[in-house]
Amino acid sequence: MSIKPVDFQIVIPKASELSKTYAEGLNRNQTLQHQQALMMQQKIDTNQKQVYSKDTAQEVRIREKQEREKAQENHKESQKGNEKKNKKNKPGFSDNQPRTSTIDIKI
Repeated sequence: MSIKPVDFQIVIPKASELSKTYAEGLNRNQTLQHQQALMMQQKIDTNQKQVYSKDTAQEVRIREKQEREKAQENHKESQKGNEKKNKKNKPGFSDNQPRTSTIDIKI
């Protein structure tokens, strides 16, 4: 394909514009990546310097305490179940005797 002299006069300035827009596009991408890296570094720095509130630490302790209490209750219930089995096996226990029960209600 041949270029005519008139077309050649138009193509040369357009080539410089094209190279300029291409370079701007590359620079824009590099600038965006650099800005994102700086923002991430700032976020990391603030997270490292941030002191977390006491409430979250207390919640963890409360949860651990509740888990221990549940484990103790389960252990007590299993011991009660074993005691009941042992009482049934003891002589002198009859089914005709009135049974008493207690109800524990936690509020």
